[in-house]
Amino acid sequence: MKKFFVLFVCFVSFVFSADYIWIEGENPSKSNFQLSVWAGNRGVILSDGKWATFTLNKEEIATKVPKEGLFLSYDFSVEKEGEYDIWTRIGYEWVRAPFEWRIDEDEWKEIGYDIQTTNVMEVSTWCEIAWLKIGRVFLKNGNHTITFKWTKSGRDGRLLIGIDCIALIKGNFYPEGKLKPGEIYDEEIDKKARENIFKIEYKNDLKERQEFSLNGVWEIARYDDEDMDSNPYEPEKTLPTEKISYLKWRGIEVPSDAWKRPDLIFAHRVIYRTKLDIPSDIKNKSFILHFSGTNWIVSVFLNGKYIGGQRSVLVPWDINISDGVIPGKINELLLIVKGPYYAFDVKANNSSDLDRLRNRPKSILNNCKFIAPIYPSSKGEGDGSQTGIIFPVKLIITGNTYISDVFVKTFVKDKKIEIEYEIKNDEKTEKNCEIAPVIINKKLKK
Repeated sequence: MKKFFVLFVCFVSFVFSADYIWIEGENPSKSNFQLSVWAGNRGVILSDGKWATFTLNKEEIATKVPKEGLFLSYDFSVEKEGEYDIWTRIGYEWVRAPFEWRIDEDEWKEIGYDIQTTNVMEVSTWCEIAWLKIGRVFLKNGNHTITFKWTKSGRDGRLLIGIDCIALIKGNFYPEGKLKPGEIYDEEIDKKARENIFKIEYKNDLKERQEFSLNGVWEIARYDDEDMDSNPYEPEKTLPTEKISYLKWRGIEVPSDAWKRPDLIFAHRVIYRTKLDIPSDIKNKSFILHFSGTNWIVSVFLNGKYIGGQRSVLVPWDINISDGVIPGKINELLLIVKGPYYAFDVKANNSSDLDRLRNRPKSILNNCKFIAPIYPSSKGEGDGSQTGIIFPVKLIITGNTYISDVFVKTFVKDKKIEIEYEIKNDEKTEKNCEIAPVIINKKLKK
C-alpha cells in the first residue's frame, strides 16, 4: 500500500523589530503533517493565546513518519543583518522528541530531548512549555527560512512535538513566558505593585512597640535557577544585581500562594520586592520583620544588604532588619524564596538530580518524598506545597532592648505558672533590664 503525505502550506505570522523576529509556531509556511492548535488550561501563558502540538505513540511512528521525517518550515525576512540567537519555546520537558533545525539550506543541527530548558511553565498537567536557545547564526538582509525536522521518538518511545513560538534575537534575551523583547507585565495588579509604597506612620509619642501591616500588593519575579542542585538547602546570600534589571516583575497579593498566578507555576525560585517609607525622626529603635508563615527557604535583603535567611514550612519567624534600615529614605525590601521543590528527596524519588523533578505537577506531590514536612501528613498541618509569603507579614518597631519571645508553662497540680523570656539588646553596651509581667484575668462571657 502506498503512503501519501500531504504538504500543508499556511500563512506565516511573525512580528518584526529592528533587533528581533518573532514567529508563531502554530502558523508554519510549509509542513507535511497536520498540527493540533489549542490553548490548554492556561492559554494566558501562550504567545498569541495558543500553541501547536503533535503526538504519535510507539506503534504509529513506523507508519506515519515519512523517510524524510516530519517537518515544519517558517519563512521570515531580515532587515538588519548580523548575529542572531535562535530561541524556541517548546513543550514536553524531558520527553519531547529530538529534532533537527537549519536556516535555508545550511547543514542540519540536532537538539536532543535531554537538553534542559529555562522558564518552564505549566500548560496543563504533565504538559509544560519552556524556552531553549538552540544556536546562533549570521543572517544577511533578505528572505530566509527556518525548518524543523523530526525523525526519532523521545525517551519514552513516543514522538511528542510542542511549539509555541520562535524568536530570532540580536543581543541578549532573557526569556519570560510569552513576553517579547521590551515587553513587561502590565495588568492592573502589576501597575499597582510598581507604585505601591508602604508608608510607615510611626508615632514618637507612644512608648509601646508599634506594628505596621505589610500585607498588600508586592512585586514578584521569576529568578529561575540554572542548577537547583547547587546548595539547594541554603538561603541565597547574594543578590543577582546584574540580572535584576532584566527580570520581569509582576504584581502579587501578599499573603498568598505564588503559584496561584498561572505564569508562576513551576517558578521554584522567585524574588519578592516592595518599598518601605521610613520616617527620618525614628531614632534608637529596632526594626523587626515578623512573618506568620513562609515556604520554604527565604533570604531577606534590605537596600541591597543581606540581612539573613530562614528555612521553615509555614511557621512564624522574626528577623531584625535594623542594620539595613535608612530612616528618611524609601527602603527597598527584597526576599528571595526557594520553593518546596528544593526539598525533594532526590534518591527517594528515583531521580538523579533536582532539575529532573522540577516539572512534576503540584497535583501529584502527595506521592513524592521530601526531606522536610512539605506535604501534609496528618490533619491540622499546613499545606507546604505552596510557595512564597503564605501568611501575613508585618513590621514591628520597638526599643533597642526588647522581648523577642515569651513561653508560658502552666502547672495545674502545683497551681503555678512559669514564664520564659527571650530578651535581645541591639545596643553595643550592656544594659540592666527589669521585667514587669502582668496577668489579666478576663471572665468568660456566658
